[in-house]
Amino acid sequence: MVDTGFSVPADKLARLVAAPGTQPQPFGNWDVGKPQTFFSGGGGIVSTVPDFLRFSQMLLNGGELDGVRILKPETVRLMTTNSLPPEIHIAGHEAGPAFGTGWGLGFAIRTNPDFSLIPGTVGSFNWQGSWGTFFSVDPVQKLILVMMMQRRQYSENGFYFNAIRRLPYGALSVPEPDARAAPTQAADVGDLAQYAGRYDFGGSTSSLDRQLLLVDGAGWIGLDAVVAETDGLRVIKPAAAGPAARAGVMAGDLITAIGAESIKGQTLEAAFRRISGPVNEGMKLKIIRHKQTEPLVVAFAREAAPSHSVQLQIHIADGKLVVEATGGWSILDFYRGQPTPVAALARDEFYVERGDHTRIAFIRDATGKVNGAVLNPGLWEQRGALAQ
Repeated sequence: MVDTGFSVPADKLARLVAAPGTQPQPFGNWDVGKPQTFFSGGGGIVSTVPDFLRFSQMLLNGGELDGVRILKPETVRLMTTNSLPPEIHIAGHEAGPAFGTGWGLGFAIRTNPDFSLIPGTVGSFNWQGSWGTFFSVDPVQKLILVMMMQRRQYSENGFYFNAIRRLPYGALSVPEPDARAAPTQAADVGDLAQYAGRYDFGGSTSSLDRQLLLVDGAGWIGLDAVVAETDGLRVIKPAAAGPAARAGVMAGDLITAIGAESIKGQTLEAAFRRISGPVNEGMKLKIIRHKQTEPLVVAFAREAAPSHSVQLQIHIADGKLVVEATGGWSILDFYRGQPTPVAALARDEFYVERGDHTRIAFIRDATGKVNGAVLNPGLWEQRGALAQ
């Protein structure tokens, strides 16, 4: 790593990209153009994409690079193993059981594919810097992501962090089944209008994730942060425009029951399973509010996930079913702003004739009505719910 350190030599200053405006604390007086005497373990280093890629490759290799042993394999295992105890009960940040993410010695670690705000396989590790830097290492996919950006609008950098996390996984092709072939004759699929609508696939573009909300129907109630307590879920922050907030749920409220059933003593994950459900399905929360003697009951309907999720809009054009990504991210053969026609394979199953031949199979409820869709059915499938 020839371009990494706590300061930049004079002969390399012309290559330095400075953060615009006032630098955020704790580095407000940090001048990397001068020799430093304080070497922080938590930030302030200067590097380049090629250097950090080598660092990440060394970690992916278990501590070795170009035939040179840098770290012992057991050291890397310690660094990339979750160190948080299982009784962590908070949801609302990038680490914690409700996000499927723990913390190692320096990295956030993916621990549970049922929760996937950060796409990747179990064991993937990542972190980000104050001014827009980000890296992620996926040991299963052998995938390294590195982004170097200098912006002082830290609160607005989330879009770029989300993009570099999601777009590569959304572009990964999946193994085609052995029987992959176009039908020898036109499939009798009936009325194409039955498949039209908007389908929500949740927040992850990774087929290796198994999101809880997708298993249960992709419903969203808009609780940004909660804490599991003995008597229920304590609301830390409801989403400002979410269905729960519009129904009257406030920060500090204690949710004690979902529907007619108490959630007292339940784990955070168990309570989330009760909260999740199909889009447009009604739900009731029993709430205890500070300084009010009687419990409150608020009722509202679950909604489709916000626009940062993966959504596909399906309609009919020129007698064909057409699929377009309309949510936050493109996925597989479906892109934003590019309607893609699909050909019929069988009743309820279609495929893209070009590209990676993405398959889309529609699923039905007990009455026979289409209520969801599956991309590439099988081991790599991604499930979505019909939102409208």
